[in-house]
Amino acid sequence: MRLFAGITYEAWNADQEAIFNGILQTTFTLVGLDVKAEVHSAKGRCDLLVETAEYIYVMELKLDGNAQDALNQIKAKGYMEPYLTSPKHKMAIGINFSSETKQIEDFKTEVY
Repeated sequence: MRLFAGITYEAWNADQEAIFNGILQTTFTLVGLDVKAEVHSAKGRCDLLVETAEYIYVMELKLDGNAQDALNQIKAKGYMEPYLTSPKHKMAIGINFSSETKQIEDFKTEVY
């Protein structure tokens, strides 16, 4: 029950992008990672934030867009800024899903 309770209401009551968000959130939770969805910051909210003992991953998802636009949004909205002083390694990840194939179409990463 805890697994599904952690999926945000946006994911349950929204478009296909939110469904992919819920699937990723569930997957990360199943492998024991600390994952949060729709993490608010001063300029917006990142789709997923995953933290491990050594890493912080800020993820932005797109549906039928492109991974570079997702990375650009992370930068433009400053989603990584709250974590820049952390000693952990940091990575931004832009992921694009295809509504046609229902799979990841492309992804891009950037190390901070």
